[in-house]
Order: sequence, then structure tokens, then C-alpha cells
Amino acid sequence: MNPLRIFILLLLITTISSTTNKLSACDICGCAGGMAYGSILPQFQTNVGGIRYQHARFRHSTTNPNMNGESKVLNDQLHHAEVWMRYKVRERWFINAFLPYKINLRSETIYNSRISGLGDARLELSHIFHNSGDSMNVVKKHTLMGTAGIKLNNGKYMQRLENKVMAPSAMQTGSGAFAGWLRLQHIFRVRRAGLMTDAQFWTAGTNEMGYRQGNQTTARISAFYWLKTAKSQWLIFAGPGFEHFAKDKEFEISKATTGGQFLSGNAGLEWYGKRLSVQCSYQTNIQSTVPQQQPLSKGRLTAGMALFF
Repeated sequence: MNPLRIFILLLLITTISSTTNKLSACDICGCAGGMAYGSILPQFQTNVGGIRYQHARFRHSTTNPNMNGESKVLNDQLHHAEVWMRYKVRERWFINAFLPYKINLRSETIYNSRISGLGDARLELSHIFHNSGDSMNVVKKHTLMGTAGIKLNNGKYMQRLENKVMAPSAMQTGSGAFAGWLRLQHIFRVRRAGLMTDAQFWTAGTNEMGYRQGNQTTARISAFYWLKTAKSQWLIFAGPGFEHFAKDKEFEISKATTGGQFLSGNAGLEWYGKRLSVQCSYQTNIQSTVPQQQPLSKGRLTAGMALFF
């Protein structure tokens, strides 16, 4: 079968398989930076700025309901938009900055709540250890990049629901604590096809409410196929991802309803023009091990566009 047809088939299978699955709220909102973020073939020769949008919806169990007093929680919706920029400091060194805005909605049998505001800003420093992706003399092309990041504590994290009860951490727009992460990305390409691997470890501090989000480890591998025309380029990708979330702690006591492990399917499409790029990707759960109290979700949709300057 033609390689392009194989990748298109993988994309369709992953998208169609987005049935209701168990996922944690932290997984969907992308606390670890989001596995779907970042281009498969980043344009290292230029600066980049853009905006991304992410949507997730959770349906709470009717057999094991989440109660807010006498009100039963029905579903949650997370709408996250993010302005970001990558600036080339010097050869092989980049600074990345991210500023999110979040709107989180909760529907209950009695109350409807809306929590919105700026999320925690993030800063990253990236270094390209090796890059033969632009070389015309090499058939097997490799790119290896490492990143160290820090998340600030500027977002709101003590917002309340409609009945004045403190909203859970997953519904807050901020965390109230600093966090840091390390990330390693490798891209291997032969002509128009290749593999991208991405691994990340994320850890957070404790906020003044005594709450600490658990450490997070994420990894994914994506097979991709690259198409070129006279005026634009298309990139289609698909592959599995693994995420492990340690349990959150409140006053040094582990919260039994948090944490879990997830095996996901990821697929997406990127379009490149001369100075513009558009990306859309979807992540759905394949298998998970989570506490029964966690809600059900249909997955995570991410879309965005970027301008090269």
C-alpha cells in the first residue's frame, strides 16, 4: 500500500475511535505542556509566534456521582487559548514563551459555574544538540533538541463555583505554585517519511493552600509523511502516547481520586505556507488505569496557527 494511504488510514482510525473514555482532567488540560503541542518539523531558521486553542469535555458518572452539596455535577468543559512565541537567541538556542487564557465551565443539576482568567505563564530554553534536517547531502536526517522550562504562579487558583464552594484544582485557571520540566525531542526522517519521539518529565511545587500536583511523565512517538507542492507543504502524523500522573497531595496527604496511567492515540495534520502554518490534532484514550471517581471524556482537540518572522 502507498505510504501516504497508510498514514491517512491511521489518521482516520484514530479520529473515528474517539468514543467516551476515562481520562483525568489534568491529562486533558495539558498540565505537562500538552503532548499535542509543537510541530513535527519545527522551522529552526526563523522566529515564530502564534495562537493555539484546546477544547475538552467531561461527563460525570451517574452511578458514582460527583456531588456539590445537593447539586449533582453533570459535565465540565475546558476552553483554553494560548498565545506563544519562539525567539532565536543565537545559533541553536531558543527562548519559548506561553501565555494562556482559560474558560472552564461546570454544569450541575442546580448550579452552572464559569471560571475564567489568565493561566500560569510558561518560559522555556531550548537547545539543538544535532540537526541534519536541513542538509541536502544526508539521506537519513536527524534532529535532537532538549528543553528546560519553568511555569510561573500568576494564574488564579482560589476561584469559587456558583454556590461559593472552592472549585477543584482541575477547574482553576492557575495552580498557585511554580513548576519545572525537562523535555527531549528527536526527529528522524528519510526523504518524505519519518518518526518523531518526544519525552517529558514535569514536577511542581506546593501552593499556599497546601496543594501539590503530582509529578508527570509523558512520551509519544509519531510517524509522519511530508508532502510538498509549489507553494505549500502538508504534514500528516499519527502514533501512540503514554502518560503517567502521580497522585496529587494536599497537606502532604495523597489524594486517592487523582493520578493514573494512560495509553493514547494521537493524530494530526499540519499545513505550511510561506510565512504561515496551521495545525490541528486530536488525542483519544486507548487504555487507562485511573480511580473510579474520575469523569469520562471524549478526548482532546487542539488547533492553532503560527506566523514565521
